[in-house]
Amino acid sequence: MNDKGLGKKQREALAFIRHVNGWHSYAPDVESVIRSLAERGLVEYSYNSRQFRAIPQLHTIHCDQCQMLSINGVPCHETGCPNSHSRYDADSDTWIKQRECFECGCTVDADDPCCLAPVFDDAELEASEESEEA
Repeated sequence: MNDKGLGKKQREALAFIRHVNGWHSYAPDVESVIRSLAERGLVEYSYNSRQFRAIPQLHTIHCDQCQMLSINGVPCHETGCPNSHSRYDADSDTWIKQRECFECGCTVDADDPCCLAPVFDDAELEASEESEEA
């Protein structure tokens, strides 16, 4: 989204309309602000009804490890992609590894303890198993 170079009134109008679902009326004194946002492609407006609304911004999901495709709107990795079974975080534009929680069975981020169960990496798990056998 191109928010760079916006004035104070433009940022305020954009912040307001992003939280509104649908069209909202505007006062005649802010018409130039709304028109400038529309020229940037951030909102659309109706001059006749004096209303404006935010244009939904779509974020394209991509993978840096494979040639990802979408089947019926579901993003799919290639077989063997290291990002398989990960979730895409649009804010950081990265893939976050997932795992099953040891306690409740929910899918959680790999570094999230979820039910406060201890998190082991493979080396720690093998070391703890060897110490139990001894």
